[in-house]
Amino acid sequence: MAMTRIDRLRNLLIVRRCTHLLISDPVDAEYACGFRASNALLLVSRARAMLLADFRYRQAARAHCRVHPPWRFAEIRENGFDRLKRSVPRRGRLGIQADVVTLEDFRRLKKALPGRTFVRMSGDVSACFSTRLPREIAALSRAAHIGDAAFSAFVNKVRVGITERDAVKILERECARRGSEKPSFDTIVLFGRRSALPHGRPSGRGLRRGDFVLADFGCTVNGFCSDMTRTVVAGRATRRQRRIYEIVRRAQAAALESVKPDAAAGAIDRAARRIIAAAGHGAAFGHATGHGVGLRIHENPRLRKRENSIMEPGMVVTVEPGIYLPGVGGVRIEDMVLITARGHRVLTQTCKELMEIRL
Repeated sequence: MAMTRIDRLRNLLIVRRCTHLLISDPVDAEYACGFRASNALLLVSRARAMLLADFRYRQAARAHCRVHPPWRFAEIRENGFDRLKRSVPRRGRLGIQADVVTLEDFRRLKKALPGRTFVRMSGDVSACFSTRLPREIAALSRAAHIGDAAFSAFVNKVRVGITERDAVKILERECARRGSEKPSFDTIVLFGRRSALPHGRPSGRGLRRGDFVLADFGCTVNGFCSDMTRTVVAGRATRRQRRIYEIVRRAQAAALESVKPDAAAGAIDRAARRIIAAAGHGAAFGHATGHGVGLRIHENPRLRKRENSIMEPGMVVTVEPGIYLPGVGGVRIEDMVLITARGHRVLTQTCKELMEIRL
């Protein structure tokens, strides 16, 4: 039987020789128990699982815990750790998210819990949630589907002279019309030479015939993110544009082919990088090939050089190689991919043949 998330957390307690684990990151807290709040803590031991929140969440948290055992609610002050004294005994070993807890929080923790040992944990906790539950996969798939439909509408509204900033407004409006709760990150639309900026900020630059149009955007459904990038040409593509685009398309196809259970993240990255390097553009691909997606737009696993994370069924990652040539333009193609028991399923369905927008 597959381990539940609470099982994974308790197994982490054993591995790290802790009596208790404090989860203070609100996103990880939601992954662990399903409750969404801006100020909630989880305290997990081998015997108990507690959801701690302030009075603003009292009724909702109590109701949540009634239908989500083994979680039990305990009320805390908005910025207090005093409640932990009752649950973490002296000489207890408390695991904390060292990459989340601030210096001030740590000072208050030590003051509230004298005599306890604090064990630094960083990615250990998040790793317990790297595979998605069926309801989460459904939300991610729906967000990706909204993005596909929105992009199709967007390209039909692009016209010569429109600015990058106005194009962003159109794309975000099309996403919202189809059910996206909000953009999952700051939408990127870049024209012409500016498409060579991997994460450039949209400007007042107007669209011209022959420009690359790079759009990197995402939607949210039930808090879960989508992430896709497509690069098209405004009008007829030049031979050079077609050549660059085809290199990236082949690199992405090679990376996708290697996405499967037990594959190492670094191997997926290398599959894309080999194609681009062999075409003479290795230096023009400077970012990782992809990343996990969930409640955060960037999560583990990271598909990058020398990364040994292993793909597991239920993980959702992006695959997004690119080539960026200053003074010329850039191409990136990005899909969301679900790792399945036998391979993978691409959640993003927008065509990846080079699209020329009729103007």
